[in-house]
Amino acid sequence: MTTYYEVWTFWYEAQQNEQDYNRKHYSSGKPTLRPASHFDPAEDAEVLRKAMKGLGTNEKDITRILTRRTLNQRTKIQEKYQQIHGRDLVKDLEKELSGIFEKVILSLMKPLPLFFAEQLKNATKGLGTDEGALIEIICTRDDNSLKTIQETFEKEYHKSVEEIVCKETGGQFEKLLMSVLSFCRDDSASSPSAVADELANDDIKEDDIRRIVTSYTFRFLKKVFEEYQDKTGEEFEKLVDKKCKGDSKKAFKAIYLISKNRIEYYAHALNEAMKGRGTDDWALIRIIVSRCEIDLGTIKDKYAELYEKDLIEQVKKELSGDYEKALVNLLGGDE
Repeated sequence: MTTYYEVWTFWYEAQQNEQDYNRKHYSSGKPTLRPASHFDPAEDAEVLRKAMKGLGTNEKDITRILTRRTLNQRTKIQEKYQQIHGRDLVKDLEKELSGIFEKVILSLMKPLPLFFAEQLKNATKGLGTDEGALIEIICTRDDNSLKTIQETFEKEYHKSVEEIVCKETGGQFEKLLMSVLSFCRDDSASSPSAVADELANDDIKEDDIRRIVTSYTFRFLKKVFEEYQDKTGEEFEKLVDKKCKGDSKKAFKAIYLISKNRIEYYAHALNEAMKGRGTDDWALIRIIVSRCEIDLGTIKDKYAELYEKDLIEQVKKELSGDYEKALVNLLGGDE
């Protein structure tokens, strides 16, 4: 059976490719997690082993090390841990930690493609389906990132993402997810103005909307939605409200928001995760873990602008214990 260490090593290159892509296309973003200075992976490996050896576990040291190191640095720590102690760091963490804090730490110990593949698996197992997770992972990523996640899923679970979508969803929502997974985005086929004219047709159906939003890149769709608003005087969201319902409506709105303003989409998603009674822990973890090295600082600023609240203070209000401390660290707080 494949060990976590082997999985990490295998998918590290895929993770690096995705990060390089994100830096290239979203270079204006401000991260909250940067490489630690005076980094010594052997020293960190020793601190982690000591934190988990003997009776009790030192969660404070585990949090201090793993939430203040980048993916590249965590990879080196894991390698050193294996070399020095002959042990699998992830397995030791699984044995010593528990609850939602364990989920945060283990999420940090996986390359993002593997993390998202596991999230898709978790969203579709057992009773009920987490449609929100499916929308976030499948509908808001460009083809490059989504293909990597899809390939990872097939390697890990020996089935395709399409198979679980067909099994766990239905109706217009299933059709939309399957269309996204067909990877048919091609901006050369038309002009934003012509596509906006299609959307503005009084007789347009949900099937037509689905074909349009899954046929072009987010950058192209941003122009389409701007043209549509100029022509009709209303935002694309209004059209979705009139023509769509249920989970497909939520997915169309997610595509609209991610196309319009990626930073605003994530700020909105974080607010939704902490809105009302209860907290959507996995939504919080997915966004904070996946964006902290890319643009989480910019997202944090946009959150404050939109909701007139400090994101770190809101996380402290919603969460507690080691879980709270871990996410606050990833958000760049409590230096």
